[in-house]
Amino acid sequence: AARALLAVPIVSLTQTFGWLCLADKVGAEEFSAEDELILSVLGAQSGRIYENSQLFLDLQHHAAQLQVEVEERIRSHAKIEHLNRVHSVLSGINSLIIRVSERTELFWEACRLAVEHGGFRLAWCSWLDPQTSQVTPVAWAGDGPEFPQSMGCRLGGDAEGENLIAAAMRLQQ
Repeated sequence: AARALLAVPIVSLTQTFGWLCLADKVGAEEFSAEDELILSVLGAQSGRIYENSQLFLDLQHHAAQLQVEVEERIRSHAKIEHLNRVHSVLSGINSLIIRVSERTELFWEACRLAVEHGGFRLAWCSWLDPQTSQVTPVAWAGDGPEFPQSMGCRLGGDAEGENLIAAAMRLQQ
C-alpha cells in the first residue's frame, strides 16, 4: 500500500503515450507542488521526445522506401534505354539486309550500327575456316585500330590458354 502517489501523463501536443507514476516520496509524507510541477514537465518533455523519435523512425522508413523506388526507376530506365538501343540496332540491320547487296558492306555497316546506335565500344564480324579452324575478322567498328591483328585466332580442342573469342565460339555462347 502506498501512502502517497503522483502520476502525470506522458504526452505530446497530439496524443498520450502513457503515464509516469511515483509512489511514496523518500523522506516525506507526501509530494509537494514543486514535485508535481517537475514531474509534469518531465512527462511533457518525455512525450515530445517519444513523439519526435517516432516521427524520425517513420521518416527513416519512408526515406528507405523512396530509395527503393528510386533504384527501381533507375533500373527500369536503364532497361528501357537498353531495349531502345537493341531495337535501333535490329531495325538498322534489317534495313541493311533489304538495301545492301554486298556481304562485305553488310558486315561493315552492321558493325558500325552496333557501335553508333547500340552503344557498344567495339563490334566485329569474323569468318571461321572449317578446314583450318582459323578465325579471321572481316569487319569491325569502334575502339582499337590494332583490332584485326589481335582478334585472329585458331580454334582448338584445348580450352586452356584460348582467348575469349575462341572460348565463345567453342561454347557457342
